Amino acid sequence: PNPNGLFTREFLKSMQEPGLNVREVINKTRTTVYAKAKAVGHEQMPAIYDESVGSFVFTPGMRREEREIQALKARAEAAERKAKLAAQQAVTQQQTETARLAKEELQKQKRVALVIGNTNYTHLPPLPYVTNEADDIANALRRLNFSVEVHKDVDGKGAMYELIENFKDTLRAKDVGLFFYSGHSVEVGGEHYIIPTNAHIKNKNDFLGISRYIRIAKDAENEINIIILTACRTNPGIKKTAVKNSDIIQDMSNFFVAFATSLGYVSHDPIGDGERNSPYVKHILANIEIPGIDINEMFRRVRIGVSRDTKNRQIPQNHDSLLKKFCFAGCVD
Repeated sequence: PNPNGLFTREFLKSMQEPGLNVREVINKTRTTVYAKAKAVGHEQMPAIYDESVGSFVFTPGMRREEREIQALKARAEAAERKAKLAAQQAVTQQQTETARLAKEELQKQKRVALVIGNTNYTHLPPLPYVTNEADDIANALRRLNFSVEVHKDVDGKGAMYELIENFKDTLRAKDVGLFFYSGHSVEVGGEHYIIPTNAHIKNKNDFLGISRYIRIAKDAENEINIIILTACRTNPGIKKTAVKNSDIIQDMSNFFVAFATSLGYVSHDPIGDGERNSPYVKHILANIEIPGIDINEMFRRVRIGVSRDTKNRQIPQNHDSLLKKFCFAGCVD
């Protein structure tokens, strides 16, 4: 049996409870002793004489109430962390599933691409970053199940036309055909001209109109045609004449034409040290391999990024006459 009396036993218990000062220990002891004595038919009410100044704590530490609050807070935080983790896992699982479905969808399509990058011009300033753009775009397209032809520094209108004409056979019986051009270009009288490396800027006869590619792609009769032009759309003083092929541009379906900038504006070179590509190609590469976003949403993101990087001095534009939904990295619906 415990040799100590009821008061002593309860006092020892109370003084060991962390965080209670002298008054709180005595009051707790007094209340407990009275209740326990009464429960067995006795009357025992300890008397207290208190003229103490200050507050002395027998056992330093956190009070029980505070410990309970801390425990509740810890459980709530743990539950919140668990819920966040579960949400993150659900998002990750959804992203993984989206990527899987998108990959399955894109692998079903027959995709081909012609990439031309003109860097070293005879009569115009060189564009050294264009080599990077042609290579980086080609590599991204290959990862997206495109069979890619890459040609650099095409030095004549005839050579450029021959590449496009030969590509028509590749386009036939394919689902998706893509033409990417990076280099010097101009836009005159409603026609966009791409410029071979040996061309004179004042001689429009040295250029190749993009309507030539459009006509060839239409003849190939594939389901989706995409044209991406990473070049300026300015007129360096060439006389405007009626464009014989302009009607074909207006009368085309199943085409998506992406221009790096607005009509009459330049396409900016890389901004900042260490940039491999122009702002336009930089943002294409940042978005083209995201699963599940269609071509319009992808190029909207590109437009926002380019506009931000160039402080609204370059605003990409698109022409869309596609009759089917297309996602570079695969659609999931």
